[in-house]
Amino acid sequence: MKIRAFAPMLLATMLLAVPQAQAATVFGSTLSGANEAPPNASVAIGTGLMTLSDAQDVLGISAVFLGLSGGTTIGGLYCCAPAGMNGGLAVNFSGFATGVSFGGYANSFNLLSSSSYAPSFLAAHGGTASGARNALIAGLLAGQSYINIATTAYTNGEIRGQNSQFTPVSPVPEPSQWAMLLGGLFATASIARVRRRGRGTVRQVFA
Repeated sequence: MKIRAFAPMLLATMLLAVPQAQAATVFGSTLSGANEAPPNASVAIGTGLMTLSDAQDVLGISAVFLGLSGGTTIGGLYCCAPAGMNGGLAVNFSGFATGVSFGGYANSFNLLSSSSYAPSFLAAHGGTASGARNALIAGLLAGQSYINIATTAYTNGEIRGQNSQFTPVSPVPEPSQWAMLLGGLFATASIARVRRRGRGTVRQVFA
């Protein structure tokens, strides 16, 4: 089975109906090598989902990825640049699993805390959490933020997805619920990949 055949499964799993999350604004993204700037030949795929709370003080970030060419090195939310251009690291995915070819990530970030932001992004916006928060939210709403995952094969980024606002057709899961929802999907994907290759093993990690 081709890697890209899992794309609909990734999105469908992330939109399963579960208890309602307290979020006013939802953003989604599809991650691929073609979305990098410049584009690359990676066949990996990924899906990202973010929820911004009513008070705009908490940002939940979830992402799943599959078929990376190298082991993961860093994952993060970047701002502020349109598709086809590169922005700066705004939020580093703390606790992001490294050295894996597929997996998932889920975390919530307090946008009122300076520690939630990359030091360079914080410094570029007055050195305060409020300045960084305002810039990040403006970038999100303008469609000028993106999730980027870098690997040993593509050190500047193997897959990227520009975030766009949308209205989900079912309640959005809390970030803490993603690992349980996605465990079965990636176990199935792991088995399928190993059987297709006929050799080796695949590491499966959820951050």
